Amino acid sequence: MSFLRNIVVWTLIPISGVLIASSTLEGFSDNESTIWVVVIFSLFVSYITDQAIERVRSPKLNALATRMGMQFDGNLSWIPFLPRKSKYACLEKTTVPFLNKCKGFRNIFVLDSEPAIFGCQYETGAGQHSTTIYRTVYRHRGEAVIDTDRIRETGWEIEIGEGFTIYYKDKYRTPPDAIREEYRQTQELHKSMRT
Repeated sequence: MSFLRNIVVWTLIPISGVLIASSTLEGFSDNESTIWVVVIFSLFVSYITDQAIERVRSPKLNALATRMGMQFDGNLSWIPFLPRKSKYACLEKTTVPFLNKCKGFRNIFVLDSEPAIFGCQYETGAGQHSTTIYRTVYRHRGEAVIDTDRIRETGWEIEIGEGFTIYYKDKYRTPPDAIREEYRQTQELHKSMRT
């Protein structure tokens, strides 16, 4: 759903803004500065829309965290281009390659003062062809024993940190109604990989 949302918010809204302006503003295509103003305004509308969707999603995640016996830290910022740093050192300073790619963390479920479930935001590609990707990451205490054949069978990406293991799938972030089940799956997988 996040991929579809990104297409609608970051592609269709700006294109619609330009199309509406070109059909309603006389001499629109003749004035380059007018075109830029409309494009910038359309991107601003996209940005506000994206942030509003996140603000609606956050209370659902907060309620889910409470039902799972965890605290919730939305860690949201109205300026995602300057993402807030996480207050959890295990996320910010780590040797885990995937976590080092993350430019921002949001929607953090906290268990025993440590992040257990969180969203990771990172960029792929470069220049005009870069894309923001969001992944849901599940973090469990203890280092799993890595068996590459078994990891391929599970469908999960698994990386070990300093006293913990993270699990994530190569897909856009998990919808709120599926997080509990995925967390349960990673708990069982983590237990089986530590024995």
